[in-house]
Amino acid sequence: MPQASAAIDQHQSLSRPGMSGMAVRLREGSMRAAWIILGLAITAFAISLVLARWLVPDVVPIGYAEEAQASWAVLTAFVLRAIELTAAWVAVIALVLTIGAWARGRLQR
Repeated sequence: MPQASAAIDQHQSLSRPGMSGMAVRLREGSMRAAWIILGLAITAFAISLVLARWLVPDVVPIGYAEEAQASWAVLTAFVLRAIELTAAWVAVIALVLTIGAWARGRLQR
């Protein structure tokens, strides 16, 4: 007959007291999702930045300029700049939340 440990039974987690195995797996999955969101935001930022430099290199995304600019170029530059800024903010927010969750996990150990 196998001997059972008095300190840990089959319903307790070895990783952290008070957390079940499901909670640990859920936390690891949410951290993975946060890193995926961060990676996608950085990728979207990089792609829109490269496209803006390639498609409309000397166009500012505002309507008033010293020289006349094609409306498609101004609109394209505006849309690409909006995507850049949105992706940058999503990346910053995801990074702050991920670091916060990581720090909270380190402090609870």
